[in-house]
Amino acid sequence: HAYVTRQNKRVHVLLPPSTGRFQVFRHSKKRGLHSAVMSFFPSFRRASKMTAERAFGRGVVFWINDAHIGTPATPRRVSSTRTQNFSASSRARKEDSHWNERLEKVLERKLSAPEPTSSIESCAIDPKKKTIVVLGSGWGAISFIKALDKKRTTDMFNVVVVSPRNYFLYTPLLPGVATGAVETRSIVESIRRPIAEKGFKYYEAAATGVDAQKKTVSFTNRYLTSATATKWLPNVGGVSGESGKHKSQHFQINYDYLVVAVGAIPNTFGVPGVEQHCLFFKEVAHAAQFRSQVNARFERAALPGMSVRQIEDLLRFVVIGAGPTGVELAAELYDLVYNDVAKTFPRRLLKHVSINIVDLQDRLLSTYDRDIQNYATDFFQKANINCILNTQVKEVRQCVLTVADKNTGEEKELPFGMAVWCSGIKMNPVCEKVMDSLPEGSQPNRRTLLADKAMRVKGSNGTIYGIGDCVTLEPKAYPATAQVAKQEGYYLADRFNKAAETRNYEVLDDPDTEFVYTHRGSLAYIGKDAAVADIPGVTILKGIAAGLFWKSFETVSQVSVGNSFKVGFDMLRTRIFGRDISRLM
Repeated sequence: HAYVTRQNKRVHVLLPPSTGRFQVFRHSKKRGLHSAVMSFFPSFRRASKMTAERAFGRGVVFWINDAHIGTPATPRRVSSTRTQNFSASSRARKEDSHWNERLEKVLERKLSAPEPTSSIESCAIDPKKKTIVVLGSGWGAISFIKALDKKRTTDMFNVVVVSPRNYFLYTPLLPGVATGAVETRSIVESIRRPIAEKGFKYYEAAATGVDAQKKTVSFTNRYLTSATATKWLPNVGGVSGESGKHKSQHFQINYDYLVVAVGAIPNTFGVPGVEQHCLFFKEVAHAAQFRSQVNARFERAALPGMSVRQIEDLLRFVVIGAGPTGVELAAELYDLVYNDVAKTFPRRLLKHVSINIVDLQDRLLSTYDRDIQNYATDFFQKANINCILNTQVKEVRQCVLTVADKNTGEEKELPFGMAVWCSGIKMNPVCEKVMDSLPEGSQPNRRTLLADKAMRVKGSNGTIYGIGDCVTLEPKAYPATAQVAKQEGYYLADRFNKAAETRNYEVLDDPDTEFVYTHRGSLAYIGKDAAVADIPGVTILKGIAAGLFWKSFETVSQVSVGNSFKVGFDMLRTRIFGRDISRLM
């Protein structure tokens, strides 16, 4: 078969040698790629005049020996009825050979030449508009993107979102994912969906440098750089030959306004051995690893010949940090063990299971109302979850924690089979790069990125904004929660919407604007279908009623209707059939 492409009003054809049959295809919006009305004659010049220039429009592609040339497309229907046999004369064959040689040389050069790379400015970014670059895909970023008015902002701004993670993660249900109560795909939403709806741009890459003076951000994409990843992509680096196989893709973007919403990373507080011997709990990968490791320990403990000492060492779980994440993870683990593992594994293992939670404070959920703190602590103790409070972790070694009493300073060792670190966060390295590019003295606190009351980063002259966990507002700091980041994203989007509506960029520099946080309540799941809820100005809920409220709230709070249905179905499935305790990794 002969495939044809038309580019720049030219029809390129390669006639297969030693054959008299040619089948060509045409692309149309309604039918896609389909069989052309006419077939080619052996004479290329005659064919191009009689058939190709009339029959083919834009978007036509062709393949030669599995090498793609032109714009990719997939044939939908290929008809073999419209073929024609030709018996050419010697003159015609000589003419065809001449054209074949010319075309083969042209196509060989086209195949061997590296694909041209274009700068970010050529990617349909209007130079007449100001560019907003958003770093991150978390709570602050997704709230900012969804709240931007498409009709207003697209007339005034180019919006480009860059993040190494191409999805939004609904973090409050991550403990449920770690135990199989909710499936992973139910709480993640592709960041491209809201971006495509708004007509914005997205690039999957990590920020490697920020120049606040030149207003540029450097990025790199390190995916598809291993030998396995590049098995089917021999020139990932955009360079022909072997030298381009494993290179990262680097690029820069110029900005007028930079929105930093990169979140935070786990903080070990300098405790030795945490990174080597503990599992962090902040990303989907952490939840998947937790789920796999818990299952693996029960499978090992069920093997014949295991001593009581070995089983106890395997099934001793320690959660470090008694905030909402640590408490909910311990609660979900309790439900997994006593609701699902108890039905499928030997029941003799249950008496050897030990779930422990360690914290420096004297109560669980220390940032909540005191009544909730007392209730949650008593609830855990009645459920035989060992609460090791007023205790500081000094060192982590292989299967052993060294802890010290906060009041007396007395140290002791606490053995564990699996330890999860849920204690605190620290500044993302991207924020350090932003700090380094700002004028000296504008960021005196090296532990966090400082911004004014309107989220304008200090020292940036109003060109850099901070949202969420990565920034601290002055004069009033807010807790590093999803609720705060969400409201900050909405507020900043409203400022840009007003600037676009009035067609006045000076609205963003208004010194009187101020972000005001409204606390809408606190929720936490504590196990056995119970929860605690602090609703300001209404009441404090505890127990099963709060558990129903928690499940309803987390279901309807998803970023899309589809995810709400998925989460609701997962909770119903878990209630009826239990959790899936199989290990897939």
